[in-house]
Amino acid sequence: KLAIPTEYHAEPFCDGLARKQIDKYNLYKCVFIDKTGKEVFSEEWDDACDFSNGLAAVEKDGKWGYIDKKGKFVIPAEWDSAGSFDARGFAVVCDGKAVGLINKKGELVIPCEWDCIDWQRYQPKDCPCVCWQKDCNCWQQFSKIGCGWCDDKAGYYQATKGKGSSGRAIGKSGVIDASGKLIIPAKWQFVYVEDDGSFRGLNKQRNALFDPTGKKIDIPSEFEWKGGCSEGWLIVVKDHKYGYIDKTGQVVIPVQWDGVGSFSEGLAMVKKDDKYGFVDKTGQVVIPVEWVNAKDFSNGLAMVEKDQKCGFVDKTGKIAIPLEWDRAESFRDGHAFVMKNGEEFLIDKTGKIWEAPAK
Repeated sequence: KLAIPTEYHAEPFCDGLARKQIDKYNLYKCVFIDKTGKEVFSEEWDDACDFSNGLAAVEKDGKWGYIDKKGKFVIPAEWDSAGSFDARGFAVVCDGKAVGLINKKGELVIPCEWDCIDWQRYQPKDCPCVCWQKDCNCWQQFSKIGCGWCDDKAGYYQATKGKGSSGRAIGKSGVIDASGKLIIPAKWQFVYVEDDGSFRGLNKQRNALFDPTGKKIDIPSEFEWKGGCSEGWLIVVKDHKYGYIDKTGQVVIPVQWDGVGSFSEGLAMVKKDDKYGFVDKTGQVVIPVEWVNAKDFSNGLAMVEKDQKCGFVDKTGKIAIPLEWDRAESFRDGHAFVMKNGEEFLIDKTGKIWEAPAK
């Protein structure tokens, strides 16, 4: 049943409200509606961002401010541009010359001294990110809830200095915390965040590892680390073979494989002679290296392929869903996409084709 009549473009609901376009010749002019389709304020906005943390950035007469769900300004419309509030209650604003960071009281916590802004998302953990730039210096905030290096009360920011003739950031990067304190000096081409919250600095394909406090972690010179931390272990290469070491430099999975993957649900995929299998955290092979393709474990099952047919095995290596599909994706929330003879299906963990409940 159509709950809200189709008219002009509308954005998804956020915090219970959605933006709806009101002028087919102007993509930005909008109002806010509730889930019945009713306009919640009489005010029309020249542009707006979605509600987040109870507030929305809106533009009126060329200036941006923030309104609450009653349509009342709680942060005056005095900015040339503004972005949504993140999980910790910070938002990016621009005063016309530079960009800074404000809190929900409208107070600047990082001065307006940066030149541009861009919102991103850090996948696959669904972690919101935001970049600030000054002469194409990039500040990237990673909001990874529940991790030791970044929680609701603090964040880390990546900073990059320098740009090329095209204006793209190609300079040196470092890391600061939410107070502006320098954690890692800005001398890296790129700085990445690993799955365990460590930082990776990259210069001309050479990597360095830092803990969340910025302390450099030494990696034995006999190994090459190309990036990748899995449950606190590092994937390393020696003589074109792959394995794992811990952060003290001790080998924990022998460096003997043609390729290794990250640990997922206690097992890691390994490759030898173009065949795939799985090892546990002792390095013991628990699923034979006999598959021509495989994917990481998810929801207790892993996709495997042999003789151009795909199926799923459990953590003991037992076939849980027969190899009868031409293509299969990993399970997610108890279901997986599969394909046979050009048709796509959704199956459950028993291998039964899922059918949508009758309306």
